Amino acid sequence: MSSAYEFQTITLDVEDGIARLTLNRPDRLNALNFALIKELDQAASIIQDINEIRVLVITGAGRAFCAGGDVKEMETTTQEQNQEALRLANRALYNIANLEVPVITAVNGYAFGAGFSLALAGDIIIASNQAKFSAAFVKVGLAPEMGGTHFLPRLIGLAKAKELVFSGRTIDAHVAFNLGLISSVVGFEEFNKVVEKEVKKLSQAPTKALGIAKKLLNHSLERDLKTSLIYEQVYCPRAAQTKDHEEAVRAFKEKREPVFTGN
Repeated sequence: MSSAYEFQTITLDVEDGIARLTLNRPDRLNALNFALIKELDQAASIIQDINEIRVLVITGAGRAFCAGGDVKEMETTTQEQNQEALRLANRALYNIANLEVPVITAVNGYAFGAGFSLALAGDIIIASNQAKFSAAFVKVGLAPEMGGTHFLPRLIGLAKAKELVFSGRTIDAHVAFNLGLISSVVGFEEFNKVVEKEVKKLSQAPTKALGIAKKLLNHSLERDLKTSLIYEQVYCPRAAQTKDHEEAVRAFKEKREPVFTGN
């Protein structure tokens, strides 16, 4: 299956089970204006409805992942327009974060404000060594949006999350990695190669099992051990009923690598 969807501020291509979503306003460092937010919401809905997708990759065109909200547009928008933009942005973020397939956010450059929040929505966050991160909301008199208050304390703890939010300071990719914010840092020259290697690996994995694991992990911090065990008892047998599990068992008996189809 191969499809390309037409948008003005993003690109979305789906091929061989891999969905690639690129924020595409490089002249504005992929800042989130209303048009981009609306198209991001539409793209997230499209992706959610394609059963063949086995992995989603989100990145930015040019030298930024996403520089946050478009401050220039903020000068002319009404409160009602701002509320609608936030509603659409939050819906897109929620749908992306809850996809039952792995999501890779490939952070090629600046990830500030809402762009920082979007980057943290990935299951695997790969950053170029030229990437910069900032919960920059305070610098424009705003509080974190698009899940920033959800992801940050879960990744690095409440005290450090408050420090990053209250200061709005910028950190490089190595600091972000050491804090536990991101999965890996790679050299700029190797960045695309490393991302593609991870994409290929996850696109060939047992997708339904990963989706179940993701669902359980995403809610694990909200549950005690007893409740987690109950949920595992409900969901894990579903993985055991998949064709990929059957293939893995056959491959083990035949002493070969399994070939997973995502079913």
